[in-house]
Amino acid sequence: SDFNLYRFTAAGDSVWKFPTLNFVRSSPAVGPSRDIYFGSWDGHIYAVSDSGALRWAGTTGGIINLSSPTVGPDSTIYIGGRDRVFRALRPNGSLKWSYTDTTNIDTTPAVRDDGVIVAGMGSHIVALDRMTGRQLWRAQARHEVRSSPAVAIDGTTYFGSDDSTLYCVNREGTIRWRFLTNSSVRTSPALGADGTVYFGAEDGRLYALGAAVSGVAVSEQPRQFDLLPPTPGPATTSVTLRFRVPESTHARLEVFSVAGARVAVLWSGMGSSGEHSIAWNLRDSRGTQVATGVYWVRLATGRSSASRAVVVLR
Repeated sequence: SDFNLYRFTAAGDSVWKFPTLNFVRSSPAVGPSRDIYFGSWDGHIYAVSDSGALRWAGTTGGIINLSSPTVGPDSTIYIGGRDRVFRALRPNGSLKWSYTDTTNIDTTPAVRDDGVIVAGMGSHIVALDRMTGRQLWRAQARHEVRSSPAVAIDGTTYFGSDDSTLYCVNREGTIRWRFLTNSSVRTSPALGADGTVYFGAEDGRLYALGAAVSGVAVSEQPRQFDLLPPTPGPATTSVTLRFRVPESTHARLEVFSVAGARVAVLWSGMGSSGEHSIAWNLRDSRGTQVATGVYWVRLATGRSSASRAVVVLR
């Protein structure tokens, strides 16, 4: 959050830091030459040597939020951004090809054994030809995909969505099965040697699915009290807040600054059981636009409470 990329030794000692012009939320990737690649909210994709010196900086048309670069076997760097463009870059930073989507790209791509690139974009996941960037197939979820895909040896792709579902897609792009959880699936799946799929959901559970899962699987856990992740993130003009309550109860939804000061009361009253949605226009209780920064949204009932961070970017 201080706009720097850091390098530490295995013992935890600081070696160097490389400054950017804004937040660095993109995890770095290391190429065969030991150069380090990452993105920043300042709209640049950086290449830094292992000694901390700048190799090159490529300019994009928007921030690089959570999309981290993936380096392919031929040293090509793949990364998406908030300008809705997915890029394939050569090790010297020149553009190999680009693919333009209709939505922000916040996930980290995966490279299949056959070189096909798989990446989540908006509410879908696409497969791209590694040489040209041509779309090979597209699989549609019911809500935004923030989970980075995991690819098995046979080309099967697994990814989660804010529709509370983990998807399994075959190498041709056909959805084989869906597994429904109790909340958004934003973590990236991990694959065990025996084919088990491990992933976490916003319902606070870690799931393990056997390789024999087929058809549509539905979790048996009841819907519970939950404050779902705000969308979009970061927020620029407004943000949608969704929450679930298991029974009719009095609930209060409030916004606080990081210092703990109350910014706004978005809702206070009786709520029926089920899911509710409230939009915050990014203004305080006096109607003034809030500044760029991090804010906390808190949902509280008589027996439960939950909080979520909202990042506001002006």
